[in-house]
Amino acid sequence: MRTTGTFSDVHAQAGKYHAGETCDVMDPVVRREGDEWMIESQLEPSDGDVEVALDEFCEYWFPTSCPADTPTDSEITNWLGLLDT
Repeated sequence: MRTTGTFSDVHAQAGKYHAGETCDVMDPVVRREGDEWMIESQLEPSDGDVEVALDEFCEYWFPTSCPADTPTDSEITNWLGLLDT
């Protein structure tokens, strides 16, 4: 199922996947299109400016098995900067 909304929405859903909930999306990626964030299949066409595999997203935001707090705006900005390098 495709998840759309704010970064916080996508972060929360990714946390559920990371904790073991089944992701029924083929080749899931986290994307940003404009102000909207989503988890969807990499096979879907996209006009987004950010795309990262869901596994990589989870490795960064959930480095341990403990649930992570919702990132701050500055943490999100820092992460986006890492993607540009």
